[in-house]
Amino acid sequence: MRTVSMLCFVCLAACGSGGEPGAASGQPAKSGAPSGSARPSATATATATATATAAATASAASSGSVLSGAVDQTKPENVVNAIFEAGKNDDTSALASLCDDTVSKDGDVKMICGFTKGDKKWESAKADMMTGKIVSTKVEGDTAKVDFTFGKDGSKKETLELKKIGEKWFLAKM
Repeated sequence: MRTVSMLCFVCLAACGSGGEPGAASGQPAKSGAPSGSARPSATATATATATATAAATASAASSGSVLSGAVDQTKPENVVNAIFEAGKNDDTSALASLCDDTVSKDGDVKMICGFTKGDKKWESAKADMMTGKIVSTKVEGDTAKVDFTFGKDGSKKETLELKKIGEKWFLAKM
């Protein structure tokens, strides 16, 4: 497994399981190694792979990053950073999850959550999102306002309003 950055999309499928063939699927690997060799067994490899995957998952969750299209939405900053990461990685897979049907959304937020890779609007917006940086966050009850800068030169200023439902934050207004 490779790590791109602290706030990155960790794609286990694309990067591989890091273990023996079949280890990720639970099928025993055919190592062909003689019994008693220094090569680890399929069970040991699967256990090591599971441990490494759990560690990567815990690390990603604690940093507020996106993990295989899932976003840690326990903090409003994580939700906004997921937009920036989508731009940096040209990966729109997590954006739809940033909206909830029960939260009223303005047109800008609907557009963000509806972006798909290859869409002309996405292609023009992702360059602006790549430079996004959070300036401040203000939380009052179940509403958060996150001020940020973005744009090709980082000079544009905007505010995203988020609503909390249960333990998760969702985009509402921009």
